[in-house]
Order: sequence, then structure tokens, then C-alpha cells
Amino acid sequence: ANEDYKVFSRKSDDIYEGYIYFEMDGAVYKYAQGLSWDTNWGDIDPADGILDPAGIDNNIPITEGPGLYLLHCDLNTLTHFNKLTNWGVLGTATPTGNDADTDLTWDGEKLTVTLDLTVGNIRFRANDGNDINFGDNFNNGTLESDGDDIPISEAGNYTIDMYLNVSDYYYELKKN
Repeated sequence: ANEDYKVFSRKSDDIYEGYIYFEMDGAVYKYAQGLSWDTNWGDIDPADGILDPAGIDNNIPITEGPGLYLLHCDLNTLTHFNKLTNWGVLGTATPTGNDADTDLTWDGEKLTVTLDLTVGNIRFRANDGNDINFGDNFNNGTLESDGDDIPISEAGNYTIDMYLNVSDYYYELKKN
């Protein structure tokens, strides 16, 4: 019943996805319809990625320890996966350019970093790769998967906050 632990079907197609921070080793979860356990799915054999209907011993474990996980659940095919994500920012405006990410840290609410930026651009990506990345197609602070680079028009020291909240993905840039 905690709103912080919801994933959404952004296209209303019974494919659910979202980011949840798990704080402890050995965490487990299930998918539930609505805010009750009346209708829920877990996985009796988590290695197979197939969702099983409500039952005992069908908790889905987090196997890579604490962190921010991408959860994906497709109720059309009854499949799921989770993936630990370690986020960074890179681009021509960052100190390392496009060669390496500058890591973001989780502060309990958001991912954040403070660093010097030059005129150029930035983007966000997970796990030092381009498989999961966000940019901003409309230059309005919202994040889109595989979106456009985010322009930085003025050099300076910035705090960058990235929010992968339940219903919205967005970022804030604050010049210090």
C-alpha cells in the first residue's frame, strides 16, 4: 500500500516498468494489482523470469544487493526482470567528456552529483553503457528514453538531480 513502490504501465498496455530503491541485502518483492494483495504475481523459480499467480514461496529476490533497480513486468506474456542500475552523467560538458561517466549517488530521494560543467551537453545513462539512457527531447526537464542530449549553455559549477519517481522521470540543473 506504499505509493513509493509502484510501477506504471505508461502506455496502458499491461507492460509495467519503474525504478525502486532496495535498501537491504536479501530483499524480495511481488507485483500486485492495485494497493492490495488480492491479485498478485511472483516467481516460484526467479531464474526463469515467468510470473506465477498468487501463492506462497513466489517472492522475487533482489540478487545483486542494495541499490536502485529497474523493474519490468509484462502481464500480457507473464514475464518479468529486474536490473540493478548505477547511474552517471556524461557528455561534452562534463569533465570527462564522452569518455567516461561521472557517477550519481542516491540520497534517499533522488540521484545527485555536483560538478563543474562547460558549454556543451550532457545525458544520463545506467551501468556505464547506452542500453538504458535518458535525454530530454523537449528541453523541459522531463527525461525520455534515448532522448536528445541536454544542452548546457553556461559554464559553471552545477548540482544535477535526477528523479526516477514512480510516475515521472525528470531532472533539475542548478548552477551553484
